[in-house]
Amino acid sequence: MRKTGAPRLAQLLFLSCLALLAAHCGRKTPPRPPVRSELPLVRDLEAVATQAGVRLTWSIAHSPEPLAGFNLYRSKAQPSSNDCPGCPQDYQMIGTLKAESGEIRFETMDRDVGDQGPLHYLIIPFDRRNRLGPESNQATVTIKD
Repeated sequence: MRKTGAPRLAQLLFLSCLALLAAHCGRKTPPRPPVRSELPLVRDLEAVATQAGVRLTWSIAHSPEPLAGFNLYRSKAQPSSNDCPGCPQDYQMIGTLKAESGEIRFETMDRDVGDQGPLHYLIIPFDRRNRLGPESNQATVTIKD
């Protein structure tokens, strides 16, 4: 009687799948497309609570030719964020600000904040082909009643 290779093949397939799963265990962020290094890095994003909402201000060193604007992102503090320090925030895009040629100081207002408590903001520049640049520093503000 001749032995078939089916059990050995099943074991090999199982071990291959297990190795693939183990190789990706522990990643805390979703994959991202490559970053355009020619776009400016925002290092001085500030968020200030006002009666009208949250005022966001930032600047860039120079306005490169491919810069088209900035995507604005906001994240609410998660109740379980203390359980996982260093885990990524769940940012939602809240708007886009177009950049004019030569402009280096920017300001916008997030009026849709309500009484949501701590809010975190990020700015990401993009070029004319909507390719993203590096993330800004995170700015945090607490909305109080």
